[in-house]
Amino acid sequence: MSSQAPVPVGKPVFLPGLAPVLTETARSHPADTDLLRQMLEKLSMPWLASLSAGRPVGSSLLTPGGYPLEFNFSTGHSNLCYTAEPGLPDDPPAVKWAHIDRLVPGFDRRQHAELDLLVAQSGQRFGCWISFRHLPGGLAAKIYQEVTTAAAPAIAAILHATLPAIKKADLLPLLFGVFPGRKKTVEYYCGIRNSSLGVLQELVNQTGTGWQLPFLRHCLSDLAAESQATIFDRLRLGASFRFDETGQPSLTIFVNAPQLFATNLRARTALLALAGQLNAPMALYERLTAEDATAAAGSFAYSIISFKLEPTGGLEMGFGWHPAISGMPA
Repeated sequence: MSSQAPVPVGKPVFLPGLAPVLTETARSHPADTDLLRQMLEKLSMPWLASLSAGRPVGSSLLTPGGYPLEFNFSTGHSNLCYTAEPGLPDDPPAVKWAHIDRLVPGFDRRQHAELDLLVAQSGQRFGCWISFRHLPGGLAAKIYQEVTTAAAPAIAAILHATLPAIKKADLLPLLFGVFPGRKKTVEYYCGIRNSSLGVLQELVNQTGTGWQLPFLRHCLSDLAAESQATIFDRLRLGASFRFDETGQPSLTIFVNAPQLFATNLRARTALLALAGQLNAPMALYERLTAEDATAAAGSFAYSIISFKLEPTGGLEMGFGWHPAISGMPA
């Protein structure tokens, strides 16, 4: 049962579009259903309370369509995962962090000097996001803290001190990720200002994943339905570097979905085809997006497409999808 106060009969308890998603996920992840329902209620509550009070709600920067929650799918696992805006888009950082404190009780951000610094920075646009992954032992969380333009040089200096060889890539830090319960694991998310095949080659070489670059090129070319010879002339890429107690960085390359796909149908077709090449069953995603195959209703439903490269493992594709609803009703 949810720990939140009872909702009066007839009042919605989820963001628009989430009730059907919960029904569908109950078929494939029955053991996670109760906890998923609780978490979706908690994440929906600030939005529904504002709408119920007659206050308009702005669009979230989390997704291109402004929806404040997305489900994250991966070819590397079948766990339920989702990322959400804690609170409302216009909430100040202190309010959003108060929501995170309730969602992840006991987390002490002072364990990370960078995080404590970034929470206090001025000029934040969205402040922070939070994601959850359902595991057999419960929930694992990740918190994404915004890095403003003013704070980017300080974070870049920390990253370069940890991994000096990547200085040739002109990186703009955008997010700093922490994992409650894993204080030695952090992740730096950056835009690549000069993204090109040469810069990408430099990044994979310095993280021990150079052997995966040909297949990464193939994946991006397939998704965009564009030649490998020209696709890097126009793509704006991002990269993240995750460090844990081993000290060996894990590299992930990102691209915004609107750069690759014009429609939900095109995205669904291409993603399922590539998942097939990676021998990854995507049954839940395929059912959730069945309407995308026959209709073009609502907003664009995809955000970030990612490719995680491990020095000793295979390539893992991930992507965010949300119900095709633009923003929130006023």
